[in-house]
Amino acid sequence: MPSLRSVSLEAFSDVEHGIPWPVLEAILTVPHLEAFSCRYHNLSPAAFHRPGAAFAGISQALTRFEFTLTDYRRPPRMYQPERSTLDFVLQECHERLEVLTIPAECAPFHTMCDLDWPALRELRLRGVIEPGNEPADPFVVAFACMPRLRVLELRLALPPTATPKPLWPAGVEVTYPWPELQELVVSFPEPDDLLWHRLPSGLRSLTLTYFPHLSTHLWAMENHRVDWHWPPTKPADLLRILQACSIPALDRLGLEYHADDDEDALLSYVGTAYSQLTALKVFRYQIPLGTHRVDIANLVRPLRSLTCLTTLQLHLDLPETGYITAEFMRYIAREYMMAGENPAVLFDRALNEAANLLARHVGPSVEVVKLPRRDGGESNYEWVAYKVVRDTEGGPRAQSDEYLTYGQIQAPAPDVSNARPDSESRDSEAAERFIIVIPPHDLRPVIIGA
Repeated sequence: MPSLRSVSLEAFSDVEHGIPWPVLEAILTVPHLEAFSCRYHNLSPAAFHRPGAAFAGISQALTRFEFTLTDYRRPPRMYQPERSTLDFVLQECHERLEVLTIPAECAPFHTMCDLDWPALRELRLRGVIEPGNEPADPFVVAFACMPRLRVLELRLALPPTATPKPLWPAGVEVTYPWPELQELVVSFPEPDDLLWHRLPSGLRSLTLTYFPHLSTHLWAMENHRVDWHWPPTKPADLLRILQACSIPALDRLGLEYHADDDEDALLSYVGTAYSQLTALKVFRYQIPLGTHRVDIANLVRPLRSLTCLTTLQLHLDLPETGYITAEFMRYIAREYMMAGENPAVLFDRALNEAANLLARHVGPSVEVVKLPRRDGGESNYEWVAYKVVRDTEGGPRAQSDEYLTYGQIQAPAPDVSNARPDSESRDSEAAERFIIVIPPHDLRPVIIGA
């Protein structure tokens, strides 16, 4: 397959599968391979043996390596051979990788911090950093070897005894390492982190949330598989962080917090400090969860000054859209007995009412509002998109839009930038991309040329 450029291995079932090293070796040594993606398979979980002298070497064209596991997978969350496999692969291709996505549990941090990454533009870590595998230095030092980073995502959960740590602690003297950074995701951000004062003015996207989102965890049917905790982030802490930043070009912002009396001050600052925002996502929780009606008009009032804002996503923590808790079940049982309606009907009615209130009170630039709704998928919720319709006599209203909710399946346009001359043989025009899928209840791989 001389034209093979990309390979994706994907599993769509709850049955765990492991890709043995001989299979990985066969894929990664394809001479022209540029991108490798493995979703929901383990990588060489049984055994890894460092290749000998006959090893052909990982493709010199490989610039993209993405390995993703489910957040709520069954224990163990990592097999030692997986970390050994990644250690070997990253040592082989660190000088040319541009995109790297790996589970935090499997990341060989000690190796990663000792290597140079002259081409790396995007780094995504997701999961839990296990005791004994932490980088020896704070992230601002540990990842200083990645000077061209444009995207840094640290979606890191907290074990029960852990506390959030700053990426740049006080007293650490170092030159800011990522001058080209445009997107930053930090879970459980610390207000005293020196990083906020050093972020480049060209930063375009900032996400300061929990991981996983508290709503995701409470809605997920598999949440009993993990033992994490969510120390509440206060609006005042997020306000301190944003006030320390000097990022006027920011156009996407994500926040997650437990609401209190300082919420209005936080949102008012967002409404005045970030005039270029086009998308805002807010996860807010009540204390206790889902116990009070939400004054939607007052909540979004500070955001009306955002004249460029087109998309607003809100987790409102409405009582009717609560979580699978004892309090929620009692609420649903009471409402069901009184109204004689299915809880799902109550859920959707509350969501539609909230969307209509948002449509009437958001600023005139907002085109889409999104609210979370429970579903049967892995995360157990989806963002329902509502278009803000302003051509009605009764004032603005929200119109559910399935196109925006579920997206569109569309084949990408062909890339002709590296087209071969017509004189080349048609026999060489094999599929440039393979997707290998493990379907539910079937251990036989299905290979799809794309």
